[in-house]
Amino acid sequence: MTRLAYVAKDGTPRNVPIIFAWNGSEIVMCTSKNAPKLQSLSENPMVALTIDTEVHPPKILLIRGRASWTSSMASRTSISRRPAPTR
Repeated sequence: MTRLAYVAKDGTPRNVPIIFAWNGSEIVMCTSKNAPKLQSLSENPMVALTIDTEVHPPKILLIRGRASWTSSMASRTSISRRPAPTR
């Protein structure tokens, strides 16, 4: 399970738990075609994920990237991490 953070249509932050799978090159999540997050992500695809363990001490992975999706019987959302621009 991961927590997906994104900006809702009204401009407020959202953070929702969602099941994911790693396919070797991207994180894949599924959601219903009418999920409010899909419309929000079409307007602003920038997301953040938090994946952590429930044991002490926790192991935590923080990911920031851009969501992309494909249509199928259920929507599939992939997160591809792109390197941050250097300054």
